[in-house]
Amino acid sequence: MVSPPRPAAIPAGATWSVQSDEWEVISRDPSGKPEGLARTWRADGTLSGEYECRAGERHGAFRRFHPDGSIAREGLFVAGQQHGTMIAHGYDGPGMTPEPLQSCCVPPGAWQLQHDFDHGRFVEARWYDRAGIHILPSGAPHPPRPESVPREASFDESSDRWVQTLPSGAGGLDGVWLRWTRDGVLRERDEYSGGKAHGLWQRFDAAGKLTEESEWREGTRSGRYRRIGVPADVYADGRVHEERGAFDRNQGVGSWSLLDAAGVLLHRVELGATLDDEELRRSPALADAAPSPPMKTWSGVALDLEGEQRPAEAILAMARAAAASADGGALLRATLERLALPRKATNALETATDLVARAEGRLDLVANGLPLGADAASLLRALASSLTGRDRVALDLIDAALVLAPDRSDCLITRALLNIHLGRPDAARADAASLPADFVEQRAFLDSYVKILYGAYPFTPQSTEIRTRFPDVPKGPEQPIEKVREQIQKYATRFGLLRAAILARLPPGAPPAWLPPDVTNLLPVGPVDLESWGFEEIIEDGSETAVNAEPTEANLVTVDETLTIDSAASLPALICFARSEWSGLCWLCWGAGLDRVALPETIEAPADFGLAAAMSVERFWRCRDRIITGGLRAMTQGVPGFNWEGIEIDQLPLVLAEIAASELREMRAVFYWLCDAGVQSPWQHNVRMAD
Repeated sequence: MVSPPRPAAIPAGATWSVQSDEWEVISRDPSGKPEGLARTWRADGTLSGEYECRAGERHGAFRRFHPDGSIAREGLFVAGQQHGTMIAHGYDGPGMTPEPLQSCCVPPGAWQLQHDFDHGRFVEARWYDRAGIHILPSGAPHPPRPESVPREASFDESSDRWVQTLPSGAGGLDGVWLRWTRDGVLRERDEYSGGKAHGLWQRFDAAGKLTEESEWREGTRSGRYRRIGVPADVYADGRVHEERGAFDRNQGVGSWSLLDAAGVLLHRVELGATLDDEELRRSPALADAAPSPPMKTWSGVALDLEGEQRPAEAILAMARAAAASADGGALLRATLERLALPRKATNALETATDLVARAEGRLDLVANGLPLGADAASLLRALASSLTGRDRVALDLIDAALVLAPDRSDCLITRALLNIHLGRPDAARADAASLPADFVEQRAFLDSYVKILYGAYPFTPQSTEIRTRFPDVPKGPEQPIEKVREQIQKYATRFGLLRAAILARLPPGAPPAWLPPDVTNLLPVGPVDLESWGFEEIIEDGSETAVNAEPTEANLVTVDETLTIDSAASLPALICFARSEWSGLCWLCWGAGLDRVALPETIEAPADFGLAAAMSVERFWRCRDRIITGGLRAMTQGVPGFNWEGIEIDQLPLVLAEIAASELREMRAVFYWLCDAGVQSPWQHNVRMAD
């Protein structure tokens, strides 16, 4: 063990400790365990500390010293654990001290720190200034402890309250957590178990009177609930002073009562039993129906559900009735007045907004807000947005929301998106046009989305300005005509499958004008086989290989021409897929020299073939950069943008940028295949990777 030079002040029996970087003199008992007084010195010879030991562990008083010999820290150990009060002292002697009050976060003006321990468990910290005044972390004077606040409570400066907490063994909270005002008025009492809310929670007003109490079970509000002194802005009936009810797993359940200050019942509403998300999705109130049933059918369902004390579902069924009939709105409003707590409009909207944010897409928590009196239009919109794959049901709910609140722009936007998903572009355009004048961005997005999904299918290369910054471009295609014709027919087969899937999503009747075009003329003998296979590829770098060099490792390349259509895929998803396939088909035909989608007889590549090939790589990268970095990399590297569907790339909303990227990836795959005879297929996995 290497030790520093021994200063003259260090006793001869002291040894250097590499663990503490100090000289030590420690007495030991016959068995070699530390016993009695131990002393330590710093490398410069100044006394740093002394402590007592018994039977090999710390036991008794200890002190640390500043360089001038004044006490820096003093306290007590009992059986190896710190106990009682440790006091740290400030330093104003010559030079610096290696014994700070605390390693960080020392309050301004602090001169003394006290830590209380209970057999190793930290209890409390206190700071004092030079005058001995108890101070807060900010340096401000600590308030005196009111008689009503127990010794175990500490003052939390950030909340300006006294707080008493009990930590659990897992580091969370256990037992009762209390908070008092600076003056000692109890404002909150909460119970915890294992770090979760569990037991009775209470709230008190500035005078210490009970204002609210609720029960919790394992982190969810479950059990009885009561609020006294209900603010005047909550309920439409200004006489309401108290509300009583119950919760189960954060849902209002059972009978809820509103009382006046004398305890007289004013209103009573039955909220029913706890809702379950999956069961609610199977509720008759949310049954799929196309077209919607007549109003009397849905109103009958609503009355049946009301009789079964299922108020949330009854309101949903009546919302379906309102959507199905021009005069159904009156029935819906009457149902809400009968089955829901009568909140004021502003409070109802605030309650709905908070509830939707906390629900995170769960239908049961949102629907439970309907009989609780939260804003029904907001809740119906949230439910419509969460019914993925149930577009017609969702459309009924958003129509009902607009019956209740015809001027709600957020509901119009949601209905426009639902109409887009249902293949109703004209209705979506009408909703976009109905938005207020200041909704410029939202209207522009909806109009662009409709135009892209439900527009024509022109020959893409004819409307594309072909240019690139790349200096080196391919001279022309390397694939033979028979391979080109084969790939065109595979694209046509895939495109036909997508067209059929889109048609199957639509109601019976004449095909709409926006349906992807029929390309069976490219398949004179019918659809071709779509295959999948793999092969090994060895990439040579052109250098000479040494005699004893290891052989180059082959890479497995997979090809999958097959097309699996997800039965749950939305109509927009299928249309976007079809657009990508159309892009590949158009550029493949153009690369062979055609000005339309057809089967070429020969290959006569356009003069700007190489520019288009390079452009496909450049534009796909540029579009991906828009999605990933918002165009930041392109800006720093000076890569210019381009227009896609009449929109500048950096102005594309991310939803549209994803569509553009999919089409550009297809274009790039086609040119990778055309320009390299070694590439076996445009559906080769290594020509479709993102980077």
